[in-house]
Amino acid sequence: MVSDPQKQPEAPHWTIQLPWLVLFLSMVVAGVLKFDHSHVQRFHDRDVTQGAALIDLNTATQAELETLPGIGPVLAKRLISARPFADLEDFKRVPGIGPILRQRLLPKVMVQTSL
Repeated sequence: MVSDPQKQPEAPHWTIQLPWLVLFLSMVVAGVLKFDHSHVQRFHDRDVTQGAALIDLNTATQAELETLPGIGPVLAKRLISARPFADLEDFKRVPGIGPILRQRLLPKVMVQTSL
């Protein structure tokens, strides 16, 4: 069998390359969506924090507490019944306030104690 010097080697069939292309594109899309979500959330949190006054945990009404992220009617009632708070570390004793929610709330709340 004599090989023809003019003949080019055949390119792989597109069905062989398709799974790799799909995998690559799905990784790119997943990365973009993850980045976009964290990017938007970071700017949203910053805008909310800069644009609004801090909410005092000792004097806020239930409606005011419900404006905080992750605080619904049940947690707002628990926060009200757990008053007074001596400092920001004190409100972690409220059932339902875990470390993640606490971190989200810290930039948006304050505790003012009366002297």
